[in-house]
Amino acid sequence: MHNSRLRNEPPRIDMSLHIREGTHLTKTSLSKVTYEQVPPRTQPFIKWAGGKRWLAGTLAVLFQDVYGRYIEPFVGSGACFFSSGASRNAAILSDTNAELIATYVAVRDYSEPLIRRLSSLEINRTTFETIRQMRPWTHVGRGTRFIYLNKTAFNGLYRVNRHGKFNVPFGCKSTTKLCDPDLIRACSKRLAAAELLTCDFEDALANTQLDDLVYLDPPYTVKHNTNNFRRYNKRIFSWNDQIRLASQAIMLAKRGVRVLITNALHRHVMDLYPKTVFASFSLTRPTNMAASIENRGSCEELLLVSSSFGYTTRRLKSLLSCASSDRAPRIIKGVPD
Repeated sequence: MHNSRLRNEPPRIDMSLHIREGTHLTKTSLSKVTYEQVPPRTQPFIKWAGGKRWLAGTLAVLFQDVYGRYIEPFVGSGACFFSSGASRNAAILSDTNAELIATYVAVRDYSEPLIRRLSSLEINRTTFETIRQMRPWTHVGRGTRFIYLNKTAFNGLYRVNRHGKFNVPFGCKSTTKLCDPDLIRACSKRLAAAELLTCDFEDALANTQLDDLVYLDPPYTVKHNTNNFRRYNKRIFSWNDQIRLASQAIMLAKRGVRVLITNALHRHVMDLYPKTVFASFSLTRPTNMAASIENRGSCEELLLVSSSFGYTTRRLKSLLSCASSDRAPRIIKGVPD
């Protein structure tokens, strides 16, 4: 339940959010986290619009026998990374959202100070508005602000306008918890060997090796569409970006790198990926981001699996169906409108 402090009492926010980490905070020693200590799978520590919690279990079957790195340039909540047990050895996780990546760094390197800061905060509109206006510059401060806003904003959205200002109103459930210490510690261990980057996807993919696995989950833009409400970064992911992404994915797949892609189920998107290089599947997912329950339901998304996995389309369908009997994938033969 929410803290019982009176709503008109000013929030007591720890202003040490602005203190330099190196002055007194103890950084997690990555060398002390052994392979055996890393949990094979856990839940994400944030909610993310377009997140893939619903799909992580299904894709897990394709994450087996990953001997190289797991590379995810549009990491978001990292649901597939955290939930599927993808490569506990090494990973490259990136995004263009600098605040998101700063939060990942805070979870990886400063989990205990982050837990303390989050545990000291109260959930109410006054605290929300105060934290929204803050601009901390340390990883712990930025991570605290990001997680607080993500947990307490309407529908768990983290959205910014073109000027980079957070613009989602306060609106969380009475049962909302800011901090799950055990979950943050588990995520910290999972991130111990991850390289975290704020960059364009091409930079994240620049040094991909043959034994790596690449998972691409870009913002769902189709031709003549500018993402609708999917403006979670200052820069909108454009149709030209979709073309650049397809070019990179095709190049990697032809080299023999295993590539998985989730994207909008639309002929414009499918036209970018040759059938000789990628098998196409339709997946049904729940839609929970609408403001009213009446407008929530399900929709279809596109799953592309590169031929470099070494499976026939029929074999892929069988593997994916066994992994998720309630959302069995459908092989796409025609091109949807």
